[in-house]
Amino acid sequence: LRREALENPDTFKKLVTPYLREIFLSPVQFFEASLGREREEIRGTEEIVVPDAEIVEMAEGEFAVVLNTPPSLRLSINEELVGLRKKKDTMSAKDLSFWQEKLREAREVLSCLSYRHRLLLQVLEYIVEQEKGFLSHGFPYFVPLRQRDIAQALGVSVSAVCQILKNKYLQFPDGVVRHVKFFFDASYPVKEMIRIILKEEDPRHPLSDEEIMAELKKRGFSIARRTCTLYREEMGILPSYLRKRISSR
Repeated sequence: LRREALENPDTFKKLVTPYLREIFLSPVQFFEASLGREREEIRGTEEIVVPDAEIVEMAEGEFAVVLNTPPSLRLSINEELVGLRKKKDTMSAKDLSFWQEKLREAREVLSCLSYRHRLLLQVLEYIVEQEKGFLSHGFPYFVPLRQRDIAQALGVSVSAVCQILKNKYLQFPDGVVRHVKFFFDASYPVKEMIRIILKEEDPRHPLSDEEIMAELKKRGFSIARRTCTLYREEMGILPSYLRKRISSR
């Protein structure tokens, strides 16, 4: 319903009018739905990804999260609307009721945005606290997280955590911007070790997936050959015979 209202408002109004008494659609719901589309449209027109937050190293082993609030979310209520009480003697009861309702809706929107930002900050701060070892010492200390654990720790629902992290990007202390789902990827340490192993390989004799799997096992990572192949392909790394052909050129 929200999508239809945003994309075809006139058609939607005609369809919904006979059922207005049975249906309640909050202005906040429409506003929340439009935010996601607005951010996706902005990202679609730009080649770079704008991070939603930045992880800043305050001191050795100590990190903080700084939210990057886009201009479209820096909203405030019109001062004339706030000052309606002073004009209530000069307004009709109908007009006063109308504008009081609009003021209530505006405050509801701001309250919703404020809660959204607070929850996002709490979730990201929890993630950073859990990943201090990784941020300080690298991937051997990486611990993949679960949204369920975050929800339980903060006392919110799993769906709330899922929604608040949807399409969110973080800028890491090293300047790299990554999707927040990075922290929920259990394959990350293995992929990083594969990357290290392949950097050390002899270009004239590239390692096969079987040999990569054997090297991983020596370094404490036991995975199947098919899994090794899958990770290599996800990382965009060519098979050994193609790497050899390119290096020979």
